[in-house]
Amino acid sequence: MRTKNGCVFCDKIILADGIRYEYGHAGATSIVSFEPLNPVVPGHRLFVPVQHFEKDTRRLDELGLVFSLAHRHGQTQDIDFNLIQSNGPGATQTVDHLHVHYVPRDSKDGLLLPWSTQESPARIDRSVSDAGQVGGD
Repeated sequence: MRTKNGCVFCDKIILADGIRYEYGHAGATSIVSFEPLNPVVPGHRLFVPVQHFEKDTRRLDELGLVFSLAHRHGQTQDIDFNLIQSNGPGATQTVDHLHVHYVPRDSKDGLLLPWSTQESPARIDRSVSDAGQVGGD
């Protein structure tokens, strides 16, 4: 079944495919969570309003609720985490439906964010192997 607006999140919500309903309402807004199509780490979840909201700064109540429920989920997981929300293609948003990413983190998970000071395992491995090479030009 496809929704009128063709939104993949709306379709997933209608099909109730892997959906977990979260508690909390901002007016008539219900929030669901589910694993994204391509999770970046195990435990990665999306928190999404059932009602379709595109990026819209007038939706601060809904955005606040989505962040609040994603944060509440993170507090129950006993692991560090990021909450990430993007607005528009230039900010890497690929689905035009308001959502927040809950991304559980470990210092060795290899996931680097642009502002991260962590070294990726691949970069560390490469620098170690480069340090062992002897050469001269």
